[in-house]
Amino acid sequence: SPAHQLATLGRRPTSSSTALSMALTLYGSPGSRSPLVNWAANELGLPLGPGDLSKNPHPFGQIPCLTDDDDGDEKIMVFESGAILNYLQSAADEGKGPKGD
Repeated sequence: SPAHQLATLGRRPTSSSTALSMALTLYGSPGSRSPLVNWAANELGLPLGPGDLSKNPHPFGQIPCLTDDDDGDEKIMVFESGAILNYLQSAADEGKGPKGD
């Protein structure tokens, strides 16, 4: 669909759908470490959607904050850019990203 094409503009094409399809949501802003997380997700081929900052699930509203809704029944929340980068790398290593380039 045109909306899907627009949403994936600028992302690497994947050879298969991912287990994290639209499940990763990043709450952040350009003035934070969020662009680093965006870059890493793009390099790893993981789909990442923007979150509404007014609905940020972090207990103190800090950013960046990542949520993963597609990992069973529980919602995973990861705080701090370094921890988020580790989580994204682990997700890619577990095969949740695209199958090789």
